Amino acid sequence: MMLPMPDSYSGWLLPANNPGDPTSRGRYDRSPYRVSLTEFAIKFGTSPQRLRLLSAFLEYRAELHSIGLVRGFQWVDGSFVENAEIRRGLPPNDIDVVTFFSDYDARNESEFLREFIPLTNNEAMKEKYNLDVYFEYARPDRWGDVVDAAVYWYSIWSHTLEGFWKGFVNLDLSPAEDLEAKKFLDGLI
Repeated sequence: MMLPMPDSYSGWLLPANNPGDPTSRGRYDRSPYRVSLTEFAIKFGTSPQRLRLLSAFLEYRAELHSIGLVRGFQWVDGSFVENAEIRRGLPPNDIDVVTFFSDYDARNESEFLREFIPLTNNEAMKEKYNLDVYFEYARPDRWGDVVDAAVYWYSIWSHTLEGFWKGFVNLDLSPAEDLEAKKFLDGLI
């Protein structure tokens, strides 16, 4: 499911979630916004420099496709998804992209890796395509559900209802430390 991206927040930044309903249960009503490539291009292809960056991004995607990397998704961030022209007075000079994938269509793994590894070289891809590239691989059987759930909770808990960034805590569920923590609390009560 895709929903339209919201208008820029404060004139230069996408909001982390729906400002009108920041705790909505809708997974597509928050960052990262799941949109079509066309909508992405329309929203951010607003200048000749941005159009050049988008063109290079599409060339890079074509290279990924040509080696069999066709299932997964990409997250795009950085100054390209901001109104850098207002914020910094300069257009973006690159696109930051993380490619998530769980498998690939290739004749064999060694051939895939021989073609894939050069495409992960951030310095070379920056020079050739003006991209900062990153990759995440996950087991094919569960990665989508895990990522969706993590993104949902992260987007809710990493921001206040007013949209300010905030941190939260990660605790191991193992009971190994519970007894010690209980003793500590009992000593304070």
